[in-house]
Amino acid sequence: MVLKKRWAILLVLVTSIHFGCLEENKEKKNSKDNPQVVFSVTATSDTVQIGKFAKVFAKLKQPYFTNEESEIMVLMESNDSLPLKSDLSNEYDIDMAVFLNLKHDTANRKWVRNMDNKKTAIFGKKFSQTGLNTIRGYIMEYLGDMPPIDDGALDTIPVKKYYFEKEIFVMPR
Repeated sequence: MVLKKRWAILLVLVTSIHFGCLEENKEKKNSKDNPQVVFSVTATSDTVQIGKFAKVFAKLKQPYFTNEESEIMVLMESNDSLPLKSDLSNEYDIDMAVFLNLKHDTANRKWVRNMDNKKTAIFGKKFSQTGLNTIRGYIMEYLGDMPPIDDGALDTIPVKKYYFEKEIFVMPR
């Protein structure tokens, strides 16, 4: 009988510790130190003809800044011969094209319905070489109503950057 009581107490103790750890992990996952950021980068087609634009949608599904109203913009490498590094260590050394979210990019709103304009951006690239090509860039999530276009603005507002790569197959005409 004493042995059964000890096992029952041990089982209750282990169970309560397990559930306590689950709650602690849940809180850590929702904290700013360990966010579960979810974004998507989707092309309208994974295959395009040479000289034609590949149209791509970026959507931030779960923002890093959870309790504040954030927006996104997309920055994409402009030159294939100088690729953007995944750690973004060369982002200031290469030419980057900037694409604003659909709140600011009213010309591309017609392509998207039922999406959050502040968290969605449309961008594209025209390729000059056939075969498998890669679009590299990052989604920048920022706080505030105005996009941080210049470097001075980046010093004054919080931002979070998410690197991405999207492969596109380019066919001859």
